[in-house]
Amino acid sequence: MARDKITHHLAAALLVAPLLLAAAPPEALRRAVAAQRELVAERPDSVGTLNDLGNLLVEIGELEEAEEVYRRAMTIDPGRPEPPFNLALLLAATDHPREARKLLKAMLKEHPDHAWGHYQLGTMLSARGSRSRALRSYREAFRLDPSLADPRRNPHVIDNTLATAAMLEALPLIAPDTTVQRIYVEPSRITGLLMPSLTAEPSTAMEGATEDEATGEDDATGEDEATGEDEGPIDEEEEIKREGEG
Repeated sequence: MARDKITHHLAAALLVAPLLLAAAPPEALRRAVAAQRELVAERPDSVGTLNDLGNLLVEIGELEEAEEVYRRAMTIDPGRPEPPFNLALLLAATDHPREARKLLKAMLKEHPDHAWGHYQLGTMLSARGSRSRALRSYREAFRLDPSLADPRRNPHVIDNTLATAAMLEALPLIAPDTTVQRIYVEPSRITGLLMPSLTAEPSTAMEGATEDEATGEDDATGEDEATGEDEGPIDEEEEIKREGEG
């Protein structure tokens, strides 16, 4: 069960042979983990080797060890984006959403051009019910890397209403110069026309959203999530209360 949940969260983020990993039999994954452990023993200070071991450990369901490995990599080189990015995905999938968002925001502050980071932050904000901030993160992700809108590379965009709305709003930024620019005034409504089955009922991701978030209006009391700045005190108090109720 835990492995299925983790795999769902990693589906939009795995950059190395995702289809191969999904199809790999358990014994092949165990062999890969064993080989990676040996490599870590040879290169104990290699951030990349540790990061990849963490990813493989997630695949076989060794989540606690994976977290330890990611954190070890972060202590060796705090400036590398891969370990905190992958650790944030793991934390989000194991019911630690607040720490996951905080980790991603800190990483994006150091690496503002990390498109996958912005996309995953958008996904986490959407799950929290922060619709307007999720849209901003998705838009920034598509601006930095338009290929993230392609379901062949990022299957997570399929049936993702907020991501679709962000794509429509970002079209003037990501469309080729030869394309006639069409600006949508009501992108959310157009999303509903394109994806009626999803907009017929309220999304579970919007449960617990504030009135401002549900209407898509910006929250003037907090800083932009995508910049990595801390949220305003009102947001933090509401978040603590919301997560306590969960």
